[in-house]
Amino acid sequence: MVEFIFESRKIRNNSDFSFNIKKEFMKLFQTLFFLLIFFAIICSAQIVTIGKGSYGTTLPSGAVGPQTSSGVNVFPKVSSTFQKAPQTNDYWSSLIYPFYGDAFSNNMFAHPLYFKAKSNGLQVGYTSTPTYAASDYLFPFSQQLTVGVAGLNAAKAVTDDYGDWTVTALWDDGTRTMKATLGHGLP
Repeated sequence: MVEFIFESRKIRNNSDFSFNIKKEFMKLFQTLFFLLIFFAIICSAQIVTIGKGSYGTTLPSGAVGPQTSSGVNVFPKVSSTFQKAPQTNDYWSSLIYPFYGDAFSNNMFAHPLYFKAKSNGLQVGYTSTPTYAASDYLFPFSQQLTVGVAGLNAAKAVTDDYGDWTVTALWDDGTRTMKATLGHGLP
C-alpha cells in the first residue's frame, strides 16, 4: 500500500488522492476567478488625481449618487466651460442639481443675503426679523429685488464656476446671457 502525505492528512489510495487534488484545484480556481473579477472592477474605475487628492469616476458598491426628492438620478447642470468636480453638499447645491425639479434653484442661503435663480435673473432677499415656529427661529426667503438683463428668459440656470465661498451662475436664453457670482459674507 502506498501512502502520501497531503496537507497533513494521510491518503490511503489513489482515488482519495485524486479526489483531494480536484478539490484543491477547485479552491484555487475559485480564488483566481474571484481575484480576476475583483481586479476587473478596480481597473474599470478610473482614479483622477487633483493636486494631492483624488476621486473615482464610479460610485462604490451600494452607493447612490445625487437624486431628486422622488428618487430619480440627477446630473450636474453646468456650463460648457465648467472644469471642476461637481459639489453635492453646499449652500448652492440646488443650483447645480435640480433636487426638487426646479431648473433654476431653490432658495440659497449665502448669509446675510438669500438668493433664488429664476428665468429672468437672480432674486435677492434679506430677512432681518425671524419667525418663530415649532421651537425654531426661521428666516424665510423674502425677495427684495431681482438682478437680471432686460428681456432675459432662460430655460435654466447652470453652474459656471465656484470657489471656497462663492459660486457663479450662468443664464443663457440664446440671445442674452448673464453671470452672477454670489457667496457668503458678500457684499
